[in-house]
Amino acid sequence: MTGIHTERTIGFAHFVHTDPTSKCFRLHGHNWRIEVDIESEIHKDGMIVDFNVIKSIIDEMDHKVVVPQDLINNPGKKKIWEETNSDVLSKHEFETIAVMTTGLVYEDDGRRSVKYYEFPREDVFIFPREFGAVTSENISKYLWNKFLTVVQDRTERLASIKVTVWEGEKSYAYTEDDAA
Repeated sequence: MTGIHTERTIGFAHFVHTDPTSKCFRLHGHNWRIEVDIESEIHKDGMIVDFNVIKSIIDEMDHKVVVPQDLINNPGKKKIWEETNSDVLSKHEFETIAVMTTGLVYEDDGRRSVKYYEFPREDVFIFPREFGAVTSENISKYLWNKFLTVVQDRTERLASIKVTVWEGEKSYAYTEDDAA
């Protein structure tokens, strides 16, 4: 069996909506390092998987706000007015994604509120509902599943896939399985 390994660093923002008491409940970002190891037979084109295919899957999240699908609320269009170089106001329309967290936030003065964000649609990666909260663990599961599909479409003898997601210099999660 032959194997490939690649690493890619991407940046994206997220929040963990499942625990309102955690500091990760706040919108924040990381530079995520993604490592991918795949052992398989070599396809007739001479590759297990083209590294550009792996890169394109990972890059779907790069420089985005990654939001769980279950929190999407009221996608729509917004109209904005902007000043142009000719000092004439012009109107533009763009798609937005509204996101409402499910947990209650307790303020210092005892008030309760729900966090609400609105982002331009082009700046959002919608994290599939079946993978849950946007955590290192679930990102590794999501990517593992994407790579499994790609490799299985190319070969009948897949040995293993491992996806490691580094959230910081010393913290990572991984998904590894004998895919055969």
